Amino acid sequence: MDGKELDWMVANRMVERASVRLPGDETVPKPKPHECIVFCDQFSVGLRMPCQDFVEEILKAYNIEMHHLTPNGIAKIALFIWAVKSQNVNLDIGAFCTLHEMHTQFRNKTVDGKNIVKYFGCCSFNPTRGAKHIAPASKNKWVENWYRYWFYHSVPLVEEKDDSRKIVNKYPLAAKMTKNIFDCKPKFASSKNCRTCEKVYKLTVNLQSAQDLCEEYIAARVWPLKKG
Repeated sequence: MDGKELDWMVANRMVERASVRLPGDETVPKPKPHECIVFCDQFSVGLRMPCQDFVEEILKAYNIEMHHLTPNGIAKIALFIWAVKSQNVNLDIGAFCTLHEMHTQFRNKTVDGKNIVKYFGCCSFNPTRGAKHIAPASKNKWVENWYRYWFYHSVPLVEEKDDSRKIVNKYPLAAKMTKNIFDCKPKFASSKNCRTCEKVYKLTVNLQSAQDLCEEYIAARVWPLKKG
């Protein structure tokens, strides 16, 4: 990722220059406390900052971070959000997890004679067994080494209550750079909104394809993952 590529993203209103920091010559990312790590191609499929709170809920449920998601993983989240919110139904993390299980694809690389497992850009979502899913229109082959085009993006500061109910300031989407134990099939108790959310998603599955949904929100100039 270099300055010319950033200029193109800014010109196409994918990012704001003031919110982005390009990596230097580091091979291991060193994000600041208020930054997450993202890929250029994640924005090609609809990622926009600041993200909806629902994105944070998904990351927490599967115990992942932004840099773990592939572009197709971002696209699956965008399709779910649009399919539900376009029918004026509240999003529900339980419904998303009931309908999707996480798929991981790690990459191995030998560095100085040691086998290194690369966790960046390795997580996407598949339908759970027996679940209906939107007819796919995802890109099977991305540009070779797409995961090398990464940069830092600042995330908003929010107030949250800790376990003792004390209000603390946090950057929920900031990269922690710790070893994550992924939860590929998180479980949530069913609720009325969860069932409603599942119902409208399944209705969409019967009527529209992923291409239809993408064309809808692009024509409406709405980015499903963006807050607001």
